[in-house]
Amino acid sequence: MLSRQGRRQQDTSRPQAVEQLRGATRHRQITGHQGEARKERLTGLWPATNADHLFRATGETRSKSQTFLTARQLGPQKAAGPQDECANGPSSAMNLALHPCQNRDWEALTPSAPSVSYAPGVSSVSTSETDSAQRPAADSSPPAGCRFQRILVIANPIAGRGRGRAAARELVEGLRARGLDVELHLTGASGDGRGRVRCMEARTDLVVSVGGDGTLGEVLDGLVDRSVPVAVLPLGTGNCLALDLSLPRDVDSLLDVIFRGRTRALDAASVNGHLSFLVAGIGLDARVARELEGLRDGPITRWTWARAALRALRGYQPTELAVELDDQLLDEPYAQVLVSNTLHYAGVFRLSGKYRVDDGQFEVYLFPRASLLAMIGYVLRGCVGLLPGGSCRMIRAARIRITADEAVPCQVDGDYRTETPLEMEVTGRAFTLLVP
Repeated sequence: MLSRQGRRQQDTSRPQAVEQLRGATRHRQITGHQGEARKERLTGLWPATNADHLFRATGETRSKSQTFLTARQLGPQKAAGPQDECANGPSSAMNLALHPCQNRDWEALTPSAPSVSYAPGVSSVSTSETDSAQRPAADSSPPAGCRFQRILVIANPIAGRGRGRAAARELVEGLRARGLDVELHLTGASGDGRGRVRCMEARTDLVVSVGGDGTLGEVLDGLVDRSVPVAVLPLGTGNCLALDLSLPRDVDSLLDVIFRGRTRALDAASVNGHLSFLVAGIGLDARVARELEGLRDGPITRWTWARAALRALRGYQPTELAVELDDQLLDEPYAQVLVSNTLHYAGVFRLSGKYRVDDGQFEVYLFPRASLLAMIGYVLRGCVGLLPGGSCRMIRAARIRITADEAVPCQVDGDYRTETPLEMEVTGRAFTLLVP
């Protein structure tokens, strides 16, 4: 039994406890009303299921008495409609709302919100519980020894046979552990990375590409200011530029490269309006790239390329190409032309070692013989590093024009893009890459 003094203390504390309980109830009601108001604004973009995930990600609270709309009440999720590139191209409505260029008040609404990333084909958001604790303040200075403060990571989650997502998160954790402000964007469709980079925040001073040559191409194509450096974690099939520049393939080594901050210029060219920083091909290799478009189903492997090559060789009929270099028309026609800025091509061929990625010119390889046997000979020479050689010759040029009597396919950096007539010119603005 309680003593008289104990009962007196209990009686005096009872009103305080009741008042605290009333205050907590009012707080839950206010929070509930605010949450419902915000939820009404969000459910126009996603089903309620996704909005619930978002509320959990941003630290919103809800009481047991609150009633939320369900996915069944809302009906099927609306398909994302056409969006401009500042809404990340064909990406989902979720990315559309979360990106600062499309929803400027996101950080104001949730200043300590965890990082939110979009996974293709998954209609929910993934978060890290420690993310807000690791994220530095917006006005924090870069850590000692690092020249960068705000970093955008563009990652293809299916690159490297599905290793892209885990590698990107490991990289982000490593950067944040060193005190850097990092945003991670997982691409969901072609053009998604380009659109995100094109509308990145002005204070972003480094972009990191996690994936293959295609992901890097989207990052470069999206850069409005080419003086912003780009770092690369190569996880693709070819990784031609990574082979040329000895770029690291593991996260720890890339972190060292970022903190060291050593840069190198990278030339780029416009090919009928398409960006090229690797190799453009006109002829048989472009036919292979065109066949590859019909075989794309997830990550591309060397076997996928082999199947595409076998398809392209069936019924192959070469077409004579007229070549003009720096306004000078060459005397003879050619069956195949490669315009390269690299040493490695398609991951297996080695071109001329007398190349530079920053000399303002591309190397033009000219193949005059058109027979299938001759093409096989050129391929074998390329595999052992004997190009140019034999009947193949190489000329450097900054402006290239190629025409033919009929439309001939052209590939740009491994993707089928256009046809002849082809106009190609090295741009005067080089990109900036971080290198070891």
